[in-house]
Amino acid sequence: MGIRRIRFFYFFAVALAFYYLKFNISPMFCNYSTWEDFINNSHTNSFILDNFLAKLSNDPATWGTFGDYLGGTLNPIISFLALIGLLYTIHQQAQEMKATRDELERTAEQQSRQSEIFLICNNLNRHFFLCWSSIIRLLKKS
Repeated sequence: MGIRRIRFFYFFAVALAFYYLKFNISPMFCNYSTWEDFINNSHTNSFILDNFLAKLSNDPATWGTFGDYLGGTLNPIISFLALIGLLYTIHQQAQEMKATRDELERTAEQQSRQSEIFLICNNLNRHFFLCWSSIIRLLKKS
């Protein structure tokens, strides 16, 4: 079940990235031949281009604002996914440790049973040969 969720999140992230590239930034997926054509004609429905990059600027402050926007958006998402991954790993390790502990208990029980059976067989074997040797001695005397 966890693998399905992870696959869904990967699919969602790829779909989001593709949507972002197609509709907001990259002219390579659109019908524009250059970045200038893309910027001049497509920023009417782009929140990022309207608010941050109306024209590609040489001003470092504009790019700093854009970087702060991306960092402020992506860092919490990535941190949350890392936390989820860590919690999932801890959960998996706890399950594996429980399974290992159960298996060790079963192995110890089985080994104690085997030792008991071995002692019983050893005692039976010894008594059998003692009785057999007594019978043979009795037969030799008669």
